[in-house]
Amino acid sequence: MRGDTDAAKHDLHPKTIASRWTDKQKTRLLGVTGNAKQKVANNAPLIGLAGLGILLFTARKPILKLIGKLRNRRSPNRDVVE
Repeated sequence: MRGDTDAAKHDLHPKTIASRWTDKQKTRLLGVTGNAKQKVANNAPLIGLAGLGILLFTARKPILKLIGKLRNRRSPNRDVVE
């Protein structure tokens, strides 16, 4: 009977409860992380294309400015007809 009481005290101690909860959360997190890594690996080309689209969208103004500067720049060898 005394052993059951000691076991119950140990099982119901806040430190033991916190340790069990932490271990359970770590296990869940590792499972979710592994699942996410697998999904990313399976969809890498799609994720890359989406990233490229976002990059081009965010850099559109500087790209357009550069294109405009290149179009408006005069070539030094061009003959000017007056």
